Amino acid sequence: MDMEKLRECIGKSASYSRTVGESDVYLFGGISGDLHQNHYDEAFMQKTQFKHRIAHGMLVASYMSSAGSLLNDRMEWHTVSYGYDRIRFIKPVFIGDTLLCTETVTRVDDDGKYFADVTAVNQDGVLVAVATHVSKFIDVQE
Repeated sequence: MDMEKLRECIGKSASYSRTVGESDVYLFGGISGDLHQNHYDEAFMQKTQFKHRIAHGMLVASYMSSAGSLLNDRMEWHTVSYGYDRIRFIKPVFIGDTLLCTETVTRVDDDGKYFADVTAVNQDGVLVAVATHVSKFIDVQE
């Protein structure tokens, strides 16, 4: 791999926007097995500081992952994800919130891995989640 070319990736970014639908929450819970009352029981949640059901943190993380996929598609890179470091769910995400998730490459190491800051903000511009995404560039024989 041409490390100089890979370092040209620093600063590149892509964003993904999505409104969290009730069906998203129900389907994600069914797929993941996370059927916690925080996501499904409106009456219970009205008794909490949140007042409404909240979306799964990992559902939000999957939207954040979509920003990385879009970045790879746009730049025509070939990578595999090494995972997310320091993922934090800072504020609750409610059904009906519209999220804007952005991934921005911050550095490339000598092993061909890139590190990217990932953020999710809601329709009010409130930061709701952050992470560092680690991906590795791969060679593809064509």
